[in-house]
Amino acid sequence: MQVFKLYTSDGYAFVNYSETADYEISWTLNDRKLGDTWRVPNVTTVYENEEDRRFASYKTSDSLGMGQCIFSQKAVDILGTALEPHGELLPLNNANGPECYLFLANKIDALDLDRSDVKYFPSAPSRIMAIRKHVFLEDAIGGCLAFRLNGGPMVNFFTKPVADLVSQSDLAGFSFQLLWEST
Repeated sequence: MQVFKLYTSDGYAFVNYSETADYEISWTLNDRKLGDTWRVPNVTTVYENEEDRRFASYKTSDSLGMGQCIFSQKAVDILGTALEPHGELLPLNNANGPECYLFLANKIDALDLDRSDVKYFPSAPSRIMAIRKHVFLEDAIGGCLAFRLNGGPMVNFFTKPVADLVSQSDLAGFSFQLLWEST
């Protein structure tokens, strides 16, 4: 088994909330599905500088933005069926085209705390602030394709079948970092 973290590839633009108040959305997400309560926020494609925007040297990624997983409609079409059992694909309003935020409600106790290198919040010693070295419990992950950790930072983890789906498609902007591999 392999577990990955997803990053956006170099040379791609990312998205950001258009309204300052919408940044609070990220802090209110927890482990329950949002369904019909989701208020669709406006997002904007952000480029590193105006030259990138003018000459389109930065392409809009099919994958990331806002520090979370933001998928183009093309990525939703390819990955949606595999990922929706583990969370929700919530719509975002972007003038550049339809996008969805992948909210993983699937939180599991999959981190081997004895073998991982974990830093905790001083004010909340049971709450994980950072993970320097990931060691996962394969049995806890089971057949999960995508998950978050109970008590951990709001980071999405993906298993090899998701990375394989992306590599077999023509999706752009996905960069998977291998965090752990079972022996």
